[in-house]
Amino acid sequence: MGLIGESASVFEFLRSVYDAFPVAIKLLTLASFAGVILIAIMRGIGR
Repeated sequence: MGLIGESASVFEFLRSVYDAFPVAIKLLTLASFAGVILIAIMRGIGR
């Protein structure tokens, strides 16, 4: 019974991580996109 309970809690943990994962991907994508735009603007100002 203990092993089944452990695997169930691990499954719940993995599911919560999976639910939060897309949000993290969106934030990372937005951050990298903003960084690229910022670098392009800084290079434009530098020239």
